[in-house]
Amino acid sequence: MITILFVIDTLEVGGTEQSLLQLVRGLPRDQFRCVVCALYPGRTLAKEFAASDVEVVCLDLPGKYQFPTAIRRLTSVVKRVTPDLVHTMLFRASQVGRIAGWRNGIPVISSFVNVPYDRSRRMVDKASRGWKLRGLQCLDAMTARVVSRFHSVSEFAKTSNCQALRIADDRVVVVPRGRDPQQFAAREHPTCRPATPVVMNVGRLIEQKGQVHLIAAIQDVRCQDPDVKLQIAGDGPLRETLERLVQRLRLDQHVELLGRCLDVSERLSTADVFVFPSLYEGLPGAMIEAMFAGCPIVAADIPQVRELIQHQQSGLLVPPADAKALGAGICRLLRDRKLALRLGLEARRIALAKYDIHVVTRQMTSLYQQVLSDYHARGGE
Repeated sequence: MITILFVIDTLEVGGTEQSLLQLVRGLPRDQFRCVVCALYPGRTLAKEFAASDVEVVCLDLPGKYQFPTAIRRLTSVVKRVTPDLVHTMLFRASQVGRIAGWRNGIPVISSFVNVPYDRSRRMVDKASRGWKLRGLQCLDAMTARVVSRFHSVSEFAKTSNCQALRIADDRVVVVPRGRDPQQFAAREHPTCRPATPVVMNVGRLIEQKGQVHLIAAIQDVRCQDPDVKLQIAGDGPLRETLERLVQRLRLDQHVELLGRCLDVSERLSTADVFVFPSLYEGLPGAMIEAMFAGCPIVAADIPQVRELIQHQQSGLLVPPADAKALGAGICRLLRDRKLALRLGLEARRIALAKYDIHVVTRQMTSLYQQVLSDYHARGGE
């Protein structure tokens, strides 16, 4: 029996948290004991983890960067749980988890789930610039030295982080995010133009996700489809800004900000188009879910998205931050339902082949076993 201590920032609803939930659900219980430790406040998903036969530890630590305190608290968890492996994800949890694991002689795996040092992020996120970012990058590079092996959710995230942290490529294994296909019901694929088209987006309401451009695009779509409805599932600090934009563009009857949703899979099964206008990503879990649902996709043409779909083969790709192009892509799929059907079916085929959680779990199981084998072969060093 292999005991893995997963260390993460919080258990709030997010792509990394949802992907971890899918992973621990899929790991066979006759081989793995899973313990999840969340360092900071936020327990929305805690019950779902516990219901999946996972021990949950929430430390509710104050402050974002009080790492010495966090390391001490996590060390006490490590000594109680006595894990064989520590698996960290997200920046703060990785800094704390790497040191706590290393100090207790436990091999550490860290996941690259985003691209914090990439130029694409610096262009969008003002907080990802200057001396603060350089300091965090130096800390990340220092603690990376004690990591046994890195896991990356995409090739782009691997390349970006390897360059930023000066990590050799052969220390990183790429395993994508996975989802359970049984959560996504088979959808009907009408070939006629929908009377009330529903356009769907899922993501946190932050600048990175590009919802500003999507809402602007709906203004153009409305000219061709006066009854179009845009539903955005997610919450975040940009909500008030988006609400003001909706009012200014007089789209109150066309745009609905749903907030956090627990029925995303059901909504995807009935949506006519899924739009993903994100400006940078690690690997978009929401888009993988849309692929499983067979929902035709219009997405920003960024490297991480191109790892999932190809233009006019399994989706439509448009230039990032281009509301006109987004609107044109949406209108094209609403108008050409045969094209929408073909793209949706091909996206689902790809998802079933590559992103089925059972496929992903087997790959992660192999990674865990290899790290432990290498660790013991070196005499536990």
